[in-house]
Amino acid sequence: MRPAFFMNNLLHYADAVGERLLALPVKPDKPMQLKATDDIGAFAADAFDDPGHFLGRQLELAGGIRIC
Repeated sequence: MRPAFFMNNLLHYADAVGERLLALPVKPDKPMQLKATDDIGAFAADAFDDPGHFLGRQLELAGGIRIC
């Protein structure tokens, strides 16, 4: 498991009224990886259930977006 921004963190802004502006310390020319905690849990459970299948493999779980 590698670091990425959790989509669940965006729920904090869900009740905002008017324009929603999120300032993050990321470079605007680099994509930002997002993960849902439910997805991490599901894939981690699969890896623990069948470690031989996942040992030494890397899976891309995060999606990238560009921050403008």
